[in-house]
Amino acid sequence: MELNLRSPRALEASLEASGFRRARRGTGYRQNGLRVTSDHAWLTVEAKAENTAGLFDGQLGKPGLWKTVIERKSGRVRREFHLPLSVMAGGELWAGDGEEEADPLHACLSWAAATARGELPDGWTSPPRQQVEAWIPHRGLLIQTGPLLQQGSLVHAASRLALEFRIVNEVQEGVSPRRREWIEKVLAEAENRWRMVRVGLDGAKDRPAIQAEVDFSGAPHGVLEGLFKAGLDAVRCVVSWSLWPLAFLCDTRVSCRAWEAPERARPAEGG
Repeated sequence: MELNLRSPRALEASLEASGFRRARRGTGYRQNGLRVTSDHAWLTVEAKAENTAGLFDGQLGKPGLWKTVIERKSGRVRREFHLPLSVMAGGELWAGDGEEEADPLHACLSWAAATARGELPDGWTSPPRQQVEAWIPHRGLLIQTGPLLQQGSLVHAASRLALEFRIVNEVQEGVSPRRREWIEKVLAEAENRWRMVRVGLDGAKDRPAIQAEVDFSGAPHGVLEGLFKAGLDAVRCVVSWSLWPLAFLCDTRVSCRAWEAPERARPAEGG
């Protein structure tokens, strides 16, 4: 049985069955501090950002697909959890996979709610490593951009399943504050451009590494293969796009006057 989640009526019925109700103000559906919206391809679960300082510190290694997003125009900060509708609506997902949650949308929303609290759904464990490795194509964890090469890794444990890619092994000591601002701009753009993937700083504060990851910990097994493949495609795009600019920005041997120049003030309206 296939559910057309791109149909507003079908989607609303599924959301209401999961306890979400249409928002009285604005758009979307709400429940317990979470807001759900959708477009033709994605379902987005939104939560309030708890901390707006050090946006890229501390978001790595946490369960689920939650990531920090900064709106380009308003600068508003929020947390988002992205789910591809095509994965949740696949007919094979309704055949039953041994989980209590037969409805993949309901199962995914329960996953988002649990990981928003930093928890895993009750009783969740990773599928066997051999099964997960079969979802990764040959050289699927290897990314090359020009002469730059990075090898990703599969993180597999009973309570954690993730893909991790080091984009930059070390932000060299002595990188100027202005250049660090540029680094954060690149990270923010990567967060906004691609769904499911989060980026952040890992390691010592003075010389951190920059990492991209997709965390599937807690994902319902019935949708996990589709989510995993979508997440792998997304994180490869993020690393391929950001590897070159970040490698140069983080290397103090490379200099550029434009990187150190102060941002030009926006001209006054009517001026």
